[in-house]
Amino acid sequence: VSAFHLTRSLRRIINFLFASDSFLESINQSPGASLQPYDLQFLKRLVMACKEDTKASAQDEATEEICKTELESRRFQVDSLEAELLDVKAYLEFGSEEDRVRATATILRYLRSKARALSIPDLPQMEHEKDGGSSCIEDEMLQSIEMVTGVLESLVRRVTEAESETAVQKEMALLGEEELSRKTVQIENLSIKLQEMERFAHGTNSVLSEMRERIEELVEETMRQREKAVENEEELCRVKREFESLKSYVSTFTNVRETLLSSERQFKTIEELFERLVTKTTQLEGEKAQKEVEVQKLMEENVKLAALLDKKEAQLLALNEQCKVMALSLCESKDKPPQFELSSDSFIFHQLDFEHITGLSIYGSLVWLKEGHLPFPSRNAYSDTVDYVIQADVAELQRQLMSMVGGQTEEL
Repeated sequence: VSAFHLTRSLRRIINFLFASDSFLESINQSPGASLQPYDLQFLKRLVMACKEDTKASAQDEATEEICKTELESRRFQVDSLEAELLDVKAYLEFGSEEDRVRATATILRYLRSKARALSIPDLPQMEHEKDGGSSCIEDEMLQSIEMVTGVLESLVRRVTEAESETAVQKEMALLGEEELSRKTVQIENLSIKLQEMERFAHGTNSVLSEMRERIEELVEETMRQREKAVENEEELCRVKREFESLKSYVSTFTNVRETLLSSERQFKTIEELFERLVTKTTQLEGEKAQKEVEVQKLMEENVKLAALLDKKEAQLLALNEQCKVMALSLCESKDKPPQFELSSDSFIFHQLDFEHITGLSIYGSLVWLKEGHLPFPSRNAYSDTVDYVIQADVAELQRQLMSMVGGQTEEL
C-alpha cells in the first residue's frame, strides 16, 4: 500500500511538473542543465507508465480498500508534499533561474529519500498480503520506482553539474556584470555626451534657424534699404534741384539785399547830406540875411562915401582952383615957374581915407613947392592921381562886395 501510495504521489508530482511548461523551460534555460532528447522521451515513457499503472490500479479496487488505512496515515505527508509543490510552483514562477534550479534539486533529493524510505519498509507487508497474484504488479511497480529513482538520480546529477556550471557561469556573470557595469557607465557617459551633443545640435539648429531667419530678415531689410536708397537718391536729386533754385533765389535775394543795404546806406548818406544841407541851408540863409544886412549897410556906407566923395571932389576942385591961383601968383613973382610931375608911385593909397589922401597930396605939394626942387604939378596930373585913388578904393570895395557875394553863391 505504501509503495502504491508512493507511486501515486510520484505520478501526481510528475503529472504536475510536466503539465506546467515552466518546469521544462526552467530546466532547458538553466546553464548546463538542459535535458537531452532521450531524457525527455524517458520521462514521457515514465508518464505513460504511470498512466498505465493508474489504469491498472483502477482495476484493483479491493486493494484500495485495504490501503485506505495506510492512505489516511500518508495523507498528511501527501498534503505536506502538495503544499511544498505549491511553494515550489510559486517559487519557480517568481524566483530567479538559479534559485529555481536549486529548489528543484532539493525537492528531487527529498523525494528520492522519501521514495527509498517508503519503498523499503513496506515491501515485506506487500509480499505478506499479496502472495503471488500481485507479483507482476509489484515487479512493475518496483521497476517503475527504480526507473523514477534512476531518473531522479540522473536529474540530481544534472542539477549538481548545473550548480557547478552555474557557479562558473555566476563568476563569469559577475565578471560580465562588472564589464557590463563599466560598459553601462561608458554607455551612460556616451549617452550623456550624446544628449549634450543632441542639445548642442538642437541649440546649433536653433541658432542656425535663427541665423537663417536673421539672414532672411537682413536680406529683406537690405532690399528695403536699397529701395529706400533709390528713393533717397531721387529725393536727393530733387533736393539738389530745389537747393540750386533756392541757392539762385538766395543769391538773388542777397544781391537784392545788398542793393537794398547799399541803397539804404545811400539813403542814409543822402538823408545825412540832406540834413546837413538843410542845416547848412538854414545857416546860409541866416548868413545870407546877415550878409544882406551887411551889404545893405555897405551900400548905405557906399552911398555915404559917394556923397562924401562928391563933397570931397568939390572941395578938391576948390583947393585945386586955389592951388592954381597960388601957383599963378608964384609964377608971376619969378621969371620961370618950376615944373614937376606928380606920379602915383610916390604915394600909398591903399585903404586910406579920402581926406587923409587929400591932405597928404596938399602937404606934399606944399613941401615940394617950399623946397623949390620939385616941379609944381599940373592940373591934369593931380586930378588923374585923385581919380586913380578914388577908382582904387571903389574897385577894392567892389572886389570885397563881389567876394562876399561870390562866396555866398558858391556855398549855396
